[in-house]
Amino acid sequence: MSHTTSTPAKAAKEEKAAKARPHYMAVYGTLRRNFHNHGLLKHVGFDQIGDGRTKNQHTLAVHSLPYAFKAPATSQVRVEVYAVDDNGLRALDGLEGHPRWYRREQIPVVLDNNEEVTAWLYFMNGGEPDAVSIEVTGDYEENQRRKGYF
Repeated sequence: MSHTTSTPAKAAKEEKAAKARPHYMAVYGTLRRNFHNHGLLKHVGFDQIGDGRTKNQHTLAVHSLPYAFKAPATSQVRVEVYAVDDNGLRALDGLEGHPRWYRREQIPVVLDNNEEVTAWLYFMNGGEPDAVSIEVTGDYEENQRRKGYF
């Protein structure tokens, strides 16, 4: 989970941050910037790692809320990656109802700078997406813009 660094000082700062906030979280829905649950991330504290997409294809379905399904493979899901500490992880698990409602799994994510990281992502725990709700772009923000919410 380390980043490529350009200076020893930057490397030391990143190592200290990684120890303080060791859990990388890939968020695809209401925890993203500009959405109502992002305030929870602000409350628990985070380091922004970057924006990207899941390396593998999954399915993003949107009813009134977004849901990620491990299968079928529809598209790469657009995510923002944040580093949080143990308390932040517990708070996010509480919001997402892990492990009963959503199931947290580690997956590979490719950041926009082509760096690959491993991050936790919340998948729907059971069920299947219906064809009408599948967001073929894999991007919740794009879905909400198309519906006129932005």
